[in-house]
Amino acid sequence: MKEKDGWTPINRETFDTVSNPFENFLKSVTNINDAQNIKRLFQAYPVTYNIYDSFFYKLGEDNSYILAISNTKEQKLFVMEWIQ
Repeated sequence: MKEKDGWTPINRETFDTVSNPFENFLKSVTNINDAQNIKRLFQAYPVTYNIYDSFFYKLGEDNSYILAISNTKEQKLFVMEWIQ
Protein backbone atom coordinates (compact mmCIF):
# COMPACT_ATOMS: atom_id res chain seq x y z
CA MET A 1 0.00 0.00 0.00
CA LYS A 2 2.75 2.49 0.92
CA GLU A 3 5.29 3.66 -1.56
CA LYS A 4 8.90 3.47 -0.50
CA ASP A 5 9.10 7.15 0.47
CA GLY A 6 6.30 6.75 3.05
CA TRP A 7 3.53 8.39 1.02
CA THR A 8 0.35 6.40 0.45
CA PRO A 9 -1.83 6.99 -2.60
CA ILE A 10 -5.42 7.95 -1.81
CA ASN A 11 -7.84 5.58 -3.49
CA ARG A 12 -11.14 3.93 -2.60
CA GLU A 13 -9.38 1.52 -0.25
CA THR A 14 -7.34 4.15 1.61
CA PHE A 15 -9.77 7.09 1.61
CA ASP A 16 -11.03 6.32 5.14
CA THR A 17 -7.45 5.76 6.29
CA VAL A 18 -6.71 9.43 5.63
CA SER A 19 -10.18 10.75 6.52
CA ASN A 20 -10.23 9.30 10.05
CA PRO A 21 -6.98 10.91 11.30
CA PHE A 22 -7.98 14.18 9.64
CA GLU A 23 -11.39 14.21 11.36
CA ASN A 24 -9.71 13.36 14.68
CA PHE A 25 -7.30 16.27 14.17
CA LEU A 26 -10.19 18.67 13.54
CA LYS A 27 -11.97 17.49 16.69
CA SER A 28 -8.80 17.83 18.76
CA VAL A 29 -7.92 21.36 17.64
CA THR A 30 -11.46 22.63 18.04
CA ASN A 31 -11.42 21.45 21.67
CA ILE A 32 -8.60 23.85 22.56
CA ASN A 33 -8.86 27.58 23.27
CA ASP A 34 -10.23 29.85 20.57
CA ALA A 35 -12.23 27.08 18.91
CA GLN A 36 -14.38 29.51 16.92
CA ASN A 37 -11.37 31.08 15.21
CA ILE A 38 -9.97 27.65 14.40
CA LYS A 39 -13.29 26.58 12.87
CA ARG A 40 -13.39 29.75 10.78
CA LEU A 41 -9.83 29.14 9.66
CA PHE A 42 -10.65 25.64 8.39
CA GLN A 43 -13.79 26.95 6.70
CA ALA A 44 -11.86 29.73 4.95
CA TYR A 45 -8.98 27.42 4.01
CA PRO A 46 -10.39 23.90 3.75
CA VAL A 47 -8.17 20.87 3.54
CA THR A 48 -9.15 19.17 0.30
CA TYR A 49 -8.13 15.83 -1.13
CA ASN A 50 -9.48 13.30 -3.57
CA ILE A 51 -8.75 9.98 -5.15
CA TYR A 52 -5.28 10.08 -6.82
CA ASP A 53 -3.81 12.42 -4.17
CA SER A 54 -1.50 11.02 -1.50
CA PHE A 55 -0.89 11.22 2.24
CA PHE A 56 1.76 10.58 4.86
CA TYR A 57 0.82 9.57 8.41
CA LYS A 58 3.16 8.75 11.26
CA LEU A 59 2.05 8.02 14.82
CA GLY A 60 4.53 8.37 17.66
CA GLU A 61 4.75 6.23 20.78
CA ASP A 62 3.24 9.08 22.82
CA ASN A 63 0.25 9.37 20.41
CA SER A 64 1.72 12.45 18.76
CA TYR A 65 1.35 12.33 15.01
CA ILE A 66 1.94 14.07 11.75
CA LEU A 67 -0.49 13.94 8.85
CA ALA A 68 0.45 15.43 5.51
CA ILE A 69 -1.87 15.45 2.51
CA SER A 70 -0.66 16.25 -0.97
CA ASN A 71 -3.35 17.58 -3.30
CA THR A 72 -1.85 17.26 -6.77
CA LYS A 73 -4.60 19.01 -8.70
CA GLU A 74 -4.46 22.13 -6.54
CA GLN A 75 -0.69 21.77 -6.00
CA LYS A 76 -1.08 22.12 -2.23
CA LEU A 77 0.50 20.35 0.70
CA PHE A 78 -1.51 20.32 3.94
CA VAL A 79 0.47 19.45 7.08
CA MET A 80 -1.13 18.80 10.47
CA GLU A 81 0.84 17.91 13.56
CA TRP A 82 -0.46 16.94 16.98
CA ILE A 83 1.93 16.84 19.92
CA GLN A 84 0.91 15.25 23.21
